[in-house]
Amino acid sequence: MSLVYDFLELVSISSSIMPLFLFFLIRNTKGVQNNLFLLILCLFTLEFVVEFACLILSRNGIYTNPIIHIYSILYILLIFNIYRKLIESDTIIKIALVSVLIFLPISVIEFVKNLYLPNTISYTFLSLLTIFLSTAFFSQMLNDRSIKSFMKYSLFWINSGFLLFFGTTVCLSLFEYYINFENPDLVYYLWPVQLISNIVFYILIAKGIWLMKRI
Repeated sequence: MSLVYDFLELVSISSSIMPLFLFFLIRNTKGVQNNLFLLILCLFTLEFVVEFACLILSRNGIYTNPIIHIYSILYILLIFNIYRKLIESDTIIKIALVSVLIFLPISVIEFVKNLYLPNTISYTFLSLLTIFLSTAFFSQMLNDRSIKSFMKYSLFWINSGFLLFFGTTVCLSLFEYYINFENPDLVYYLWPVQLISNIVFYILIAKGIWLMKRI
C-alpha cells in the first residue's frame, strides 16, 4: 500500500507543473492578458511551490508544518479575488466577503497558536468558501446565454476543477487531526482519495488554461 501511496503522491505533485507549463506556452495570448488570469497564475504558482516544499518536508519526516497554514490563508485571499471578478451577484460576493473577514483572523490566530498542528479551521473554511463560490458561478454560467458550449469554455473547466477537488476533500480536512495523530495508518487508505482528486483537479485546470488561447 505504501508503494501505491508514494506513486500517487509523486504523480499528484508532478501534476502541479501542468498549469504553470501551459501558462508559459500561452502567456502572450490575449486571453491571459488580464488581472483574472494573472490571479489564477499566482494561485497555481503558490500550489506548485507548496506541493514541492511539502514533499521535501514529508521526506524528512515533517508532515504538519507552518507552510500549510500560510498556504491556506493566501489561498483564501486568492480564491475570493478570483471569484469576485467572475460572479456578478453582489449578494453572493458580500456573503463571501463577510465570511472571509470573519474567518481570516481566526485562521491567523490558528496559525500562531497551532503552528505545527493540522490547520483544520482555515482549510475547512477554504474548502467551504470555494464550494460556495464555484457553485454560485456554475449557476451563473447555466443562465448565461452567451456561452455556446461549456466544453469550449475555459472557465467551465477551471471552475469544475475547484468544485470537484474541494467538494471531494472537505471531509478529509475536517478529520485531518484524527487521521494524522490518532490513527496514522488511515493516511494510506484515505489520503489516496485526496491525491487522486488532486491529479484530476490539475488535469481539469490544465484543460481550462489551454482553452484560454481561444478567448
